[in-house]
Amino acid sequence: MSHYPTSTQKNKWSFDAPTLALRRQESNNRAIENVRESYRLAVENGSHTNAQSATEPECGPPTVEEEGKIRKYYEKQLLALCSSFQFPHKVHGTAMTYFKRFYVKNSLIEHHPKGIMLTCIYLACKCEENYISMEQFARGASQNLKEILNKELPVLHHLDFELITFTPYRSIIGLMLNLNDKLTEPIPEETTAAVLASAQAYVDELMLTDAPLTFPPSQLALVALSTACYQHQLPQAHAKLKDDAFKAAAEQSVALEENLELLERMRCEGATPINEEEVRNIDLKLKLWKTLTGDDKDRDKKRLKNNPT
Repeated sequence: MSHYPTSTQKNKWSFDAPTLALRRQESNNRAIENVRESYRLAVENGSHTNAQSATEPECGPPTVEEEGKIRKYYEKQLLALCSSFQFPHKVHGTAMTYFKRFYVKNSLIEHHPKGIMLTCIYLACKCEENYISMEQFARGASQNLKEILNKELPVLHHLDFELITFTPYRSIIGLMLNLNDKLTEPIPEETTAAVLASAQAYVDELMLTDAPLTFPPSQLALVALSTACYQHQLPQAHAKLKDDAFKAAAEQSVALEENLELLERMRCEGATPINEEEVRNIDLKLKLWKTLTGDDKDRDKKRLKNNPT
């Protein structure tokens, strides 16, 4: 069984904030250059279609900040779709992890997030052994089955086929069980269910931020469960969790107070409503830029053949 400290998630897919920002800027820059080069070659070869014959859009390419707003919109759609299918939280967390990892290495300019989102959900269902047929999933998502199938291998490739994930949702359950064992009076079953629901809702908001890429899942779960205990007026449980958090932080030389404040700011960011009109305008810009490129499927096949990093 895999363990987080030795996992690829910790050693390859975890970043500090400056490194994550740099990776995204590099992906954005690379995508813009790829689009321009693809268009230039298509024009030279006379192989561009009518849709591709337009000149570079006057609006300019989407920025990293604009990509982030579109990405958050589709992350919310991902959670909503998982909920509509009544998938368990382990599927929510794994699908979101795949989606976030994909867009560390790639730009929305070249890969529109709708298809990637659906593919990540379906892959998560398979990896988490939550069976649903491709036909049923495509029908429920109102999506063409072939569109999802065509993106499965490219998504796996860009994830480096590293599909084991550790999410805060799993950690919450373990922490709750451990907490009840340590308390002099265990939390009643009905209250436990309410606390878990509040903690999971807290994590949902954190999952809409960069927290899953910059903090260990256990730390996110600890903050979520501690906050939920406080909200449900369980002072003994809240104090115990906070005490455990400070002990763990001291062992790892982590500035816990700073992290707690940062995570709360990130949660508020995740809870901030999306400006849908702004998202539509950015999405239009993405589509204008995609008129300069070929079909996603053809481009993905070419890159897989060349084995890009």
